[in-house]
Amino acid sequence: MFLQRLDKTGPTPQPEASYEDAATGRMLVIERKSLIWPPNFGQQHSSSHEVADIIDKELAPALDAGRAYRLTLRDDLTGRRPELRRYAASVAQAIKQRLEAVHHGETVRARWPNREWLFCEEPASERDFAEPTTGLVFQFDVPHSDLDYGVVSDGLKAEWKRLITAARRKFEQHQSAKCVLVIDPYADVRWSTDQTWRLILNSHDIPTNIHEIWVSMHTMLTELHCGWMQKELWPHLSNHQLQACHDPTVVAAEERVNTDDDNFAP
Repeated sequence: MFLQRLDKTGPTPQPEASYEDAATGRMLVIERKSLIWPPNFGQQHSSSHEVADIIDKELAPALDAGRAYRLTLRDDLTGRRPELRRYAASVAQAIKQRLEAVHHGETVRARWPNREWLFCEEPASERDFAEPTTGLVFQFDVPHSDLDYGVVSDGLKAEWKRLITAARRKFEQHQSAKCVLVIDPYADVRWSTDQTWRLILNSHDIPTNIHEIWVSMHTMLTELHCGWMQKELWPHLSNHQLQACHDPTVVAAEERVNTDDDNFAP
């Protein structure tokens, strides 16, 4: 049973919320932390979409509205805003110059350092069901990271230590409660394998007042429905996921999904 939002009670930092078991009276305290790696992911993602918006406006008058086009950009674009705007304008100009060739089946691409892109026309039948059948669609490619090769960088280890240390401080005033840390992962760590989570968890000692650690994120559960996906990480790395869909008729509120393939993915 939900009791209160602790993080709004002050004056000292508190966990997010507290709950009480109606049958036993035992207290449960939850703290939620976002694990974002790389730390500049938000800025990179925003920059990529800003570049896409500029290109979209530049190309709109030139493209045939009845055709299906796809432009693939990197999802880690960095740089000062004037530089990124010049990049966007250069991409749009290059596409307009080769548009007739694209209409005859040619793919236009550029291998500019850290600025690769690809533009083509595609059959409407190849579009994803959620994409429009005509018009320009942007695709953002995520470059490989160290985590893809099972390497947890010193920077990620330091960020993990910072998060669990902050959680330990918030749990100190709740010694009689069960204290659960919930991790909401983003960017490179979002779909981490069990092996990656083991490396992260083992990089620093877990404070004794953190009794459980779970990963929880909002994502697509089916092709048409979204909801929450949870998995226990510590003290036991579970091989099952729990799913909670916004539409209870689609996915049971606590459906157990086997992840014996050692890959935490939908």
